[in-house]
Amino acid sequence: MRIRKRDPLLLITLFSLISPLISTVPKEFTDPCLDGENIDPFVMTMPPRFANLTPPWIRADGTFAKITKSNGLSYQWSWLKSLDVKGLTKRVDDVIGFLTDNECFFVPIGPSVRSSILGQKAVYLSGEVSCELNELYDKCIAAFGATECSLYPIEDGGWGAYRLEIGDASSNRSTFEMRAEPIVLHEWRSLIGSTPDKWRFTVDMLALFDNGAGGVYAIDPSQKGYGHLCEKKLAPATEDWAEWSKNQPVKIMGFYELKSNGFSAKNESLHTFINNEVKVMDKRQAQKFYCENVLKGVANLEGSTPICHTKFPQRDDQKWIVTMRNTMMSEMGKNWNSSMGAAAEELEAVFCTDRQFVDIRSRLLHKVTSSYDGTLITQKPKLIEEGRPMIKDSAQVHSRPILEMSGQEPPLPPEYPNSPRAQPNEHLEFVEPPVEGAGMDPIAIQVHRSMDPDEAEQEEDLEASRAEIGVTAEPPPNDLHLQNQMHDDLPVMRFDKVEENGLPDVAASAMDMRDMSSGAAFFSSISIPFLIVLLYSLIL
Repeated sequence: MRIRKRDPLLLITLFSLISPLISTVPKEFTDPCLDGENIDPFVMTMPPRFANLTPPWIRADGTFAKITKSNGLSYQWSWLKSLDVKGLTKRVDDVIGFLTDNECFFVPIGPSVRSSILGQKAVYLSGEVSCELNELYDKCIAAFGATECSLYPIEDGGWGAYRLEIGDASSNRSTFEMRAEPIVLHEWRSLIGSTPDKWRFTVDMLALFDNGAGGVYAIDPSQKGYGHLCEKKLAPATEDWAEWSKNQPVKIMGFYELKSNGFSAKNESLHTFINNEVKVMDKRQAQKFYCENVLKGVANLEGSTPICHTKFPQRDDQKWIVTMRNTMMSEMGKNWNSSMGAAAEELEAVFCTDRQFVDIRSRLLHKVTSSYDGTLITQKPKLIEEGRPMIKDSAQVHSRPILEMSGQEPPLPPEYPNSPRAQPNEHLEFVEPPVEGAGMDPIAIQVHRSMDPDEAEQEEDLEASRAEIGVTAEPPPNDLHLQNQMHDDLPVMRFDKVEENGLPDVAASAMDMRDMSSGAAFFSSISIPFLIVLLYSLIL
């Protein structure tokens, strides 16, 4: 019998081709709920330059949190760091690098960690930072600009007196690129280092520790949150529910947000407890929650009429409002009309442009002034000229203020673009509208100006009206496209028409990691069993 001799060089070549391909297999489909590995806290160390800090895995009472390592979580964290931050020309990773350069260690906490463990694409990032926020505020303005950095006092005091936001939420919302929302920073140890009665639900108290050397870990101070999250179950952080919920209405009503995201109560009695607490809650607290957590706005409850300043909802915002209302109505039952429902009906909505919303929010939340405020030079507001659309500020083009949900749309110039891809001609001068009465009048006003080249500018009378939340509006006659098909309880909502044909796949582009090698893409089309069979046949 004749035995074929195999060329050793061929086998070596084949091995050298397969090995790098296997090592570059993408790990985006790894489930953090399945690949989690418990880590001994005693083997954990802080980065050398931050060795003097209290580690995030040590609780307020000196005991250890539960630590879990997951390849899937590491992938999700890498994806989040690759996103651009709204209003900045920097990525999330660049902002974290800015913090590190200024001797600030950052630990993400809350919804962003929860979403990452569930394999969802998080765009909201918040956490604790290990340096004084007042000092970091001025450094942030020097690095990114005055409109990209905001320092706010925290209403309930506690451990963290301030929070710092990095990014500009007024940045154009009509872009087709997924970007991270402004990053929210809290004082060190103000969240995960507080006592358990200050914690929220266990699934929202998970933190993430990145040691900067490739190690990414989930920190679970309650020691139950990781398991509850994978089960999608809700439980308070302590067994004493009365003490846990005392004077913390926002935390209690967060139950409905999590329910709207697919969670359920681990203990059925929790459902009854939450509803009883909401039933006797102060009406202003309910209105504040409905405005900020359902309508994604900012509430002004100082006057006799409660007002909710918000941006005109886009499609995803509409879905969220419908889901939240349905969840709360289902959970509260007959108590809805006498508690949250009654409070929401008294709210009056004021729809603002993105820029107006940021300005009003800064005033109502008492934005802290910085040392740069006296040296900044502000530009005089420009006017909209007749027949010339305001394309320069693209946020204004696709998000102009709506005063009456049931009213006719204001007249627009003939050249006003119907698509975000419209390009201005060379004769247009791009200008942006002034914010009339910013900081004084809480009503967003749509201004129409008549320009006469031979005479001075003449302003027409300004008219503004309010729109009530929860009142169904009738659409104009013969205008069927303005119907809101989603829910009868919501006001009719308008949207500029956007042609979607030919647009890039947002999900696909977001999943595209810049550092992924071409070998991984090739390997994804070849089955591993086929390569093994081929190798085996060559050896034989």
